[in-house]
This record gives sequence, structure tokens and C-alpha cells, in this order.
Amino acid sequence: MEPAPRPGKWSPGQVAEHLTLAYEVNRGLLHGGPPPIAAPRLLRPLIRVLLLGPVLKRGGFFAGAKAPRVFRPGSVPAAPDTLLSRLRAVTDGFEADAGLTPCHGQGTLPMPIIALDHVQLAMPAGQEAAARRFYGEVLGFEEVPKPASLAGRGGAWFRAGSVELHLGVEDDFRPARKAHPAFRVRGLSGLIRRCVDAGHPVERAVPVPGVERVYVDDPFGNRIELVERREPSSAETST
Repeated sequence: MEPAPRPGKWSPGQVAEHLTLAYEVNRGLLHGGPPPIAAPRLLRPLIRVLLLGPVLKRGGFFAGAKAPRVFRPGSVPAAPDTLLSRLRAVTDGFEADAGLTPCHGQGTLPMPIIALDHVQLAMPAGQEAAARRFYGEVLGFEEVPKPASLAGRGGAWFRAGSVELHLGVEDDFRPARKAHPAFRVRGLSGLIRRCVDAGHPVERAVPVPGVERVYVDDPFGNRIELVERREPSSAETST
């Protein structure tokens, strides 16, 4: 077998094999992952510093450095299917370490979002008392203290179960008439009466099977949707 060509003279297949070898060896060194090489666990942090430090800081090793022999492809590269299988196995490990989730043939996408933390609505300055009456006394939210670093900005924060709502002061305030939060509730009919009795008219929303929902404006004109799940009627399910 003739010797492998020098870097810069590789065929596309040999480049692919070089990348595969680099993935496999580096993953083995740094993570104890799939052999051929797996450094002892206590040496891996040192290897990361000595091996990766120059690459990350300068974009490469010192001038004139050559690829280690273990990274060099043979004169006849492995079959493409074999290379692809090996690359997938190693990159899956890198993706798992980085917290990435495969996306069914569309590459990989980070999936860091795990829940909705809070909903933010705007309000005019100096109207915190009105916000407390509506969101606290009418809708039943519990006010929670704002962090000291944000308290001076005005507004108010509320919580009901796992739902957290933040009211923030906006100088050039304009109510949100289309975009809106939708809160799922129990006992919607009783809540509607409380809204009306407190001077907040309720508008029935377009019917949706299995859902009863209404709109109500907060004291500042922001649209709020109240939703209660229910079993759909036989007429709804037959349409």
C-alpha cells in the first residue's frame, strides 16, 4: 500500500476519514468516550488545557505543526457509509454533551426552554392600586414582592399556582388589544359575575369545542382571556 498523501493533497474521501478520526480520538481523549483512545479520567482536564488551549486561543497549533499520525487517513479511505456511521455515532455524543437534541434530519437545534416563566403586561405609571384590585381581588392572583433591584420601577407582580404575571410600567403606555394572555380557570361563570360586579364587562369569545372562554379588559385596557375546559357536547363533536 502506498503511503498516505501529505495534508493538502488528500482526496475528499481521505478528508472525510481524517475528520472521522479526529472526532473519535478527541472524544475519547476528552470524554472517555468511544475508543480507540481514552485517557485516564484524572488526566483529561490537563489534556483539555494543553491540547485545546492553543487551538481555541490561536486557532491552531504552533507554525509548522503536523497532524498526529493517528489523525492521518490511509491511501484508500473507508467506505462512505462506514465513515458516515462513525461520524454520526461520535457527533451524537458531542451533541449530548452540549445539550443539543437531534432534529430529524434538519441538523441539530438547542432545546434549552423547559417552561414558561412569566407573562409580562404593560400598565401606566401610578396605577398599582387599580392593578391590585383587578388582578388580586377580582381574578384571585396573589401579589408577590418584586426584587429590590426592580422595586423602584413601579408595577406589580402576581402569582396564581404556577402562573406568574408581571405588570410593568411603560411611559408611552398603549393597551394590548390583540396580543393577550389566556388564563385557564375553574368556575368561569362565578368569575364572570365577579368581573361584571367590579365594573369589568365580559365579552363572549367565538366558541371552541371543549372550551368555554371569554374576554375581559383589565383597568388599563389590556385584553385578558379566561378559559375553562369542559366536555364537548354531542352536537359539537358531530360537526
